[in-house]
This record gives sequence, C-alpha cells and structure tokens, in this order.
Amino acid sequence: MKHLLSSVTSPGSEEQANASDVVIFPIIQAGQFNIREEEDTLSMLFDHLASREHCIDQQPVMNLTSGYFGLSKEYQDLILKSNSGCSIIAASPKANGFYGSGGLSGLIPEGYTLLEQRFMRAVTAANRSSPSNVPDGRNVSLREWERDGWTYHAKGIWLSPSVDTPPVLTLFGSTNLNSRSANLDTELSFVMATSSDGLRQNLQEEIQGLHHWAVPWRGGNRNVRWRTKAIVGLVGGML
Repeated sequence: MKHLLSSVTSPGSEEQANASDVVIFPIIQAGQFNIREEEDTLSMLFDHLASREHCIDQQPVMNLTSGYFGLSKEYQDLILKSNSGCSIIAASPKANGFYGSGGLSGLIPEGYTLLEQRFMRAVTAANRSSPSNVPDGRNVSLREWERDGWTYHAKGIWLSPSVDTPPVLTLFGSTNLNSRSANLDTELSFVMATSSDGLRQNLQEEIQGLHHWAVPWRGGNRNVRWRTKAIVGLVGGML
C-alpha cells in the first residue's frame, strides 16, 4: 500500500513509469467481526499524506462524499489532524432518502444535520475551517447537495496531488464512510490508483458533476428539535 501511494502521488517517478497505469484492490470493513481493512487503509493513506507535508509545491487534496454523512470519531480524527485539504459533500435534508417519511424515520434528515453541526464545530475548534466554507488546498469545507426531486446517495473518496490536478486515487463501493459502516454493517469497497491521464480526467469530471449541484453548507442555521437530539444520543452510532 505504501509503495502504491508513493508511486501514484509522485508523477513522473521511475516506479510509476514501470507499473501498470491502473491498480485496483478490495477492502472489507466488518467492525462487528473486528475486520477493519477500510480503517487501516485510510489510516495508511493519511500517514502517507502527512509524510508529504513538506512538499510545499504540491499539497494533496481529498474530496469525500456520503449521502449519510456521520464520520466515525476515527475518521474525523484522521481528517482534522491532517494538514491536507478535505472537501466534503453531504446530502441536504431534502435530498436525504428519508425526507418527508412518517414516524421516527422522518427525523433522520434532522439527525444528520445534528451530526454535521457537531463535525463543523470540531473543524472550527481545530482551526481547520475554510474561509467562506469553500474548497481549498489546506482546510476542511462542507457543502450540501440538493436538486429538486432527487435524492443523494453518492459515496466515495478522490485523492488529488494538489488542488489543481485530477485525482490519482479513488475509493468506491458500499461504504457510507460513517459510524454505521465502520462498526455495524459489512461493507465491500475498492481502492483504485491510476496514472492514466484519461482515467484521471474522468475522475475529475465525477467530482465536478457532484459539485455542480452542491452549495455551501447551511446546516448551521437549521434548528434541531430536542427529541431528535435525544434519539441521536441513543442511536447515533446507527446513523
């Protein structure tokens, strides 16, 4: 994994020239069975990014999205302790699959707003908030996706060597990158690293397509009712 990361984040290297231009490998996350390949992979990824922080000319940038955004504490710590930029897109309440449903499930979009509020407070406390909450090369930004009549279920990670270059690595699969995926569900995902200019451009177009319908996060101004806070306190790890 470390050799793979070094080869794809150092364009023009001899290792990269001699390697296949696409490498894909599966990772399984099943926290209830203590199988944590996804966590281990992301931890190695952030360790690698930290080892490149001295490269002033290239500051890696991560794009991350989840329709059910509720990062586990481990994933939050990885992002907040890193000096690399992280641009996050989450579903707006109206784009959440449970929006407008009856009973307690109707509170789920509000529950995710509460988790987002807590995350953004942690971002501010860590001095990682991005000015005007827009993506940049060193801070953390949160945007929300909304399109009339659509729900949002995109999920994944894209890693670029710098804010101006297309991705060299992506993580895709079943994981929502949240506490439930990390600890309760069994998830199968894939990591793909590439040096192919054409494929990298396709990955960049994926990111641009997501951002087309994303606006700066507005959850800080949303009211979360006390009963939602109580329910999240009881079952927050299941969201």
